[in-house]
Amino acid sequence: MNDTQKKDFHKMMNIVMETYHKEKMTREMLVLWWSKVSRFEFDIVRKAFDSWLDSQSYPPMPADITALCSGYTQRIAQDQARLPSPPRNPLKDQQRADELKALMAGFGKQKRDYRAWAKKILANPKNHHDLAVRMATEAIHAPQVRT
Repeated sequence: MNDTQKKDFHKMMNIVMETYHKEKMTREMLVLWWSKVSRFEFDIVRKAFDSWLDSQSYPPMPADITALCSGYTQRIAQDQARLPSPPRNPLKDQQRADELKALMAGFGKQKRDYRAWAKKILANPKNHHDLAVRMATEAIHAPQVRT
């Protein structure tokens, strides 16, 4: 849950307490409950309280609701794991394979001029930072290493 749902949570907690003929929640109790259940989605917390109200004749403790929320969260994860994978698109798969081949082919090629970036910077030094111009100058005057 997020902070914008605190009011709704507060209302829900007061309704639960009224249902069991208990006093409204104090600020301290609301803070305690919020710290225990805020990690779950609001709909899951609401569903846990609904389930508790349907089946129990006494008010819930935070551990009761967090246990129900954890169970719902696990079931949602299991249901999502059972969903079928989206159908594969052979055209997109071929495009990805072609892109990968083109990328890999570029790694094997020897570059002829390792100082091309320096030449581009020195061609328009006003368009680049002083540090880039200085490094480009040093690169041009450094001995070239062949690989």
